[in-house]
Amino acid sequence: MLVNNTYICFPPLNLTGQRFSTRDRDNDDNAGGQCALTQKGGWWYKWCTYANPNGLYFLGTEPGNSDDTMLFSNQPLYLSGQRFSTKDRDNDGDSNGQCALTQKDGCFEIISQKFIKTKNKGIVSSDASKRTSKARSGIECSAVCTSDENCCSSSFDTHSKICTLFSTCCLMTEDAEGYSITKKTPEQGTFPADCSEFPDGTNDGVYAISVNNDCIHVYCDMVDKWTVIQRRQDGSTDFYRDWLDYKNGFGDPSGEFWLGNDNISNILNGKSYSLRFDLEDWSGERRYAQYAMFSIANEFADYQLTLAGYSGDADTPEVSPL
Repeated sequence: MLVNNTYICFPPLNLTGQRFSTRDRDNDDNAGGQCALTQKGGWWYKWCTYANPNGLYFLGTEPGNSDDTMLFSNQPLYLSGQRFSTKDRDNDGDSNGQCALTQKDGCFEIISQKFIKTKNKGIVSSDASKRTSKARSGIECSAVCTSDENCCSSSFDTHSKICTLFSTCCLMTEDAEGYSITKKTPEQGTFPADCSEFPDGTNDGVYAISVNNDCIHVYCDMVDKWTVIQRRQDGSTDFYRDWLDYKNGFGDPSGEFWLGNDNISNILNGKSYSLRFDLEDWSGERRYAQYAMFSIANEFADYQLTLAGYSGDADTPEVSPL
């Protein structure tokens, strides 16, 4: 980063093989301290003063990070819903007849639906068609969604027992204690795998993509169809967080955010990607660093980093390259 007295150094090839560190999980190579504590952010630290776009954010003329962006080109819950059929109301799935007539009794059609469930998350207020009802549990709320062909996701408040059904599958979420969200698993091909799959002419902005049988919202820089995984621009979001926050992601993709190590790892597993850092200081000077190869492992391996194939103009004497 091109700011007075900072140590954002490129090309950080020494970071290849490093495991991710946060203030509550130390994986750095610094024997004299814990980098994520002193630098106030999670990163693939080797030594504390090298290449950390997630560290302290300083405003104005203060030395420190000014503006940077990183880009790159929950177990499922099975639920069943039952719709009751009688001789005068046919809800079964038998195209050859009516079960309640042939069986001389009421019967259920078993509707199997695969859901993804997320706890302590709520759906941000949305214009998507929705309706509310009472439910005894999150499972009952999900079962109601299962039996409603117009419902694709549901939110359940454990305190008020209110079940909210939404017609859209992929909605923006936020941390919300006591809430749970269930979403029907998107059909294959419902959403693009990354921003490169959106058609030419698509505007920059936040879009839904498919990740690991789920959908998430990402910011797409559509000039070269980059998928943005991190942005710091005004210091409005705190990056001094624990492992779980960096695992799941935090912030707002239209502002400052970290996409989440699980999301990044799952996206990268789909195909080969490159990584680009766009850097700008408070005087408007811009630099960039790009890597032809970028991958990270899963959480079991502490999201171990692989970088190779550096190009760019950030490896200048002013920033003391590694």
